[in-house]
Amino acid sequence: MKKKTKNELKIIILTAIITSILTVLGSYFLMYSQLSYEQDYWKERIKTEKLIELVDKQTILMNEINEGILTNQTLVKHYKLLSAKYMSKLSLSYNRGKGLTEDFQQNFENKSLELHKQIMTLASKIQESELYFQGEVDSLLNPLSEALNKNYQTNLFTGSDIHNQDINSIEMYFDRDFETLKVLKEKRMELIKAMRDEIGENSKFIYEKKLK
Repeated sequence: MKKKTKNELKIIILTAIITSILTVLGSYFLMYSQLSYEQDYWKERIKTEKLIELVDKQTILMNEINEGILTNQTLVKHYKLLSAKYMSKLSLSYNRGKGLTEDFQQNFENKSLELHKQIMTLASKIQESELYFQGEVDSLLNPLSEALNKNYQTNLFTGSDIHNQDINSIEMYFDRDFETLKVLKEKRMELIKAMRDEIGENSKFIYEKKLK
């Protein structure tokens, strides 16, 4: 009877030890699982928050670049017309000693400065977008810059265009096409569409993550 009691005691102690070990292991694995889940959660949350910030920045840049291109088109058109008028007056002043006033010259210089400041601002936005967009958008930035430059240069009047021309030749310069080049309109639409598509893909990813 005494021997049986000792055996039972051993079994009880062994069972208690095993139970204790299993309890500790169970607690460890449960805690590890919870920590792993929390780590994964925070990783995904940080990733999602960064993506939200990226989408916000992409949206701002898209709107600024689109508005900047449209503003540039208007400024370039007005500048070309004013340049033609300026050069015609300059030519008349050379040939007939009149036509160019100090106020008009100052206005022309101010418009020139305004246009070039806008061009520099737009160029900086285009360069900045290289940091926030990729893929198709990135491949469209250089063609857009080339189209902007071509639109600016086409039918732009300089002193050599009109200097020493007669009045009839000067008037003919105003028959040129001052409208925005088709290639710039096309490149703007291509770029904005590509930007919108990339923003849409990122927004879709964020939405799907929030549903989980």
